[in-house]
Amino acid sequence: EPLPAKHEDFWANPTPALRYGDFAGPAVIPDTDAALPLQLGKFPLWQGASPFEDTMKRIYGATSHRALALQDPDVTDAPEA
Repeated sequence: EPLPAKHEDFWANPTPALRYGDFAGPAVIPDTDAALPLQLGKFPLWQGASPFEDTMKRIYGATSHRALALQDPDVTDAPEA
């Protein structure tokens, strides 16, 4: 189904495939936290208190849980970032 040409028409009545949650499938916690940043390997300019990989895993893990909790109010076990 083609998208409306005018953005006002699009936002006034989005197609079913573009409504929240319909296009991405179910929300799930990824098997690996921070999979994309971990592919970078060691970050040469990182000056954080903890290693880059550990920091990204912690942030991505907490963010994944928070995003899932926004979709499902029964989710309450979000770790601290």
